[in-house]
This record gives sequence, structure tokens and C-alpha cells, in this order.
Amino acid sequence: MKNTKLGVFVVGAIFVALLIGSVAAFGFGNGFGKNLSDEEKIQMKTFRDNVQTAVENNDYAEWKSLMESQLTEENFQKLVDRQSKISEAKDLMKQIKTAMENGDTEKAEDLREQMHELMPEKAKAYGIGYGKMKHGFGSTEDED
Repeated sequence: MKNTKLGVFVVGAIFVALLIGSVAAFGFGNGFGKNLSDEEKIQMKTFRDNVQTAVENNDYAEWKSLMESQLTEENFQKLVDRQSKISEAKDLMKQIKTAMENGDTEKAEDLREQMHELMPEKAKAYGIGYGKMKHGFGSTEDED
């Protein structure tokens, strides 16, 4: 019985790892396809459709093959790099908030520029590096 539970856990962990690999490969959750070329969008849609078909057909071998195709060193490195950027961005957001609370607008502006250089798409969404911050940056407190 313990081996069965362990097997289910291992399969679940592999599924999560594969899912993360596909997210890293195709950039889901980062403006969903916003920065993809037309060819990349077609590839992403084809991949999603093929995964969906494999699941609907209860075809584990095909699903596994599709998911394994995303487990590459390049995709792993993309995931590592993205996580590093996210951590750095969260730290910068906290520093900006603290600087604003302390009335240090010069430091806040310097930090906004760093944020813009790190993640221009996120910085634009939060008004960082584009004049004054929107909503005093309060909308990001829930991201922790």
C-alpha cells in the first residue's frame, strides 16, 4: 500500500514538473502569448490541442511523450531565470514602497528605473519608470 501511495506521489510530482516545463517553454501566465511570434503561437496552440486530445482519448503514452518533450535544459534554465527575476522584482517593489512611505522620491525613482530594466512589461503594468506610480503601488501588496 505504501508503494502505491509513493507511486501516486511520484507521478503527481512528475506531472507538476512537466507542467512547469511547459509553462516555462511557452510563457503561460506572462501576458499569455503577448511576446510570442505567430509561429510560436501556432506551436503553443498545437501543443495544447495535442495534450487535450491525449487526455480526452485517455492516451497516457502520447500525453507523457508530449510532456517529456518540454523537459529540456533550455526550458529549465528559462524557468530558473524567470524565478530569479520574479524574486528580484518583488524585492524592488518592497524597496519602492518603503522609499515612498519614507518620502524618499529620488530613491523610489531610481528603484523604478531598476524595475523597468529588469521587467519592462511588469514595470509598465504598474506604472514604474513611466512617471508617478499608479495607486501608490498599493495594488502589489497581495503578490507576496
